[in-house]
Amino acid sequence: MAMITYAQARSAFLGAARLADATLNEYPNPERGPEGEALAIDVACLGDPNTAQKLVLISGVHGVEGYAGSMIPTDLIGRLLPSEGLEIVLIHAVNPHGMAWFRRVTEEGVDLNRNFVDFDQPLPANPAFDEQLAKWLTPSAAQKSTADAALMRWMKSDMPTMRAAVAGGQYRFPAAPFFGGFAPTWARANFETILAKHVGAARTVCIIAFHTGLGDGGIGQFIGSHTARAKEREIERFIWGEEYVESGEAGTISYIISGDLPDGVRRQLSGASVIAVAHEFGTLPEMSVLEALRIDHAAAVAKARDFACMKSIYDAFFVCDERWKTTVIKQAREGVERALTWFERQP
Repeated sequence: MAMITYAQARSAFLGAARLADATLNEYPNPERGPEGEALAIDVACLGDPNTAQKLVLISGVHGVEGYAGSMIPTDLIGRLLPSEGLEIVLIHAVNPHGMAWFRRVTEEGVDLNRNFVDFDQPLPANPAFDEQLAKWLTPSAAQKSTADAALMRWMKSDMPTMRAAVAGGQYRFPAAPFFGGFAPTWARANFETILAKHVGAARTVCIIAFHTGLGDGGIGQFIGSHTARAKEREIERFIWGEEYVESGEAGTISYIISGDLPDGVRRQLSGASVIAVAHEFGTLPEMSVLEALRIDHAAAVAKARDFACMKSIYDAFFVCDERWKTTVIKQAREGVERALTWFERQP
């Protein structure tokens, strides 16, 4: 089945937003897509912009995950009816370059959900993510079998440590996965501009960022951030119930990461109550997803990304199966409805 393109996904979202009479704002990216197409973060708003309560729906933090992330708000926007005192802000393709080029990272090669650190302070340490692990994750063709065997040995000996080291975020090896950067990215800077313009004056903010790649196929979990305050975690668990987990919670698909987007939001909106979750949907088995990332990063190092490479990572984060799409959309609708119900009950 042919891959959806960024331009097609964007066009569908903008068309649905116009039909819903949403207010649209565009934040152009200076780069271009594979066919020379324009790239941008698009923001669609429904409801009173002066309200103190905001529901923010975000897609494409990890570019290639934006295909599911775009499908969801394109479905939702015509169904969303903000109650009095609430504005709904939909942010489409926060990382448009990664989405267009079928990469998880930004044009700078950075994992945006590890980029929201204070770069004026010492960067988070991850000593287990050393030079050897970076090479195992981005091996040359000649080194791949050796790297595969080394990763398998580590996985069998201490899978929890491996998962935490690989996915937690690292700030030393730009070519390897989960690199948080040496400075704020274009996507982060523009997201912060969007946040200041459309959300900054709010007292209560609920953020749902749509992600894919972790968990059982088609099954969603709401993952809270470790930066949440106790009261915020309590509210998150109240809204999403049994489908909610705290990051790093034992026996779950989640893990603690450095520099995640909710951390950046909480620092920027320090005077607001911020309820923030990732709604994460499973695609392929975890090691298959990691293998697609390894292929992508190794190909990028070798400057040899081709259609097969792009298709591999696309398939790892977006399942072209109508049953998968239907169940994901259903769960996303239910998750957003729970947030809307919670807002309606607020004084």
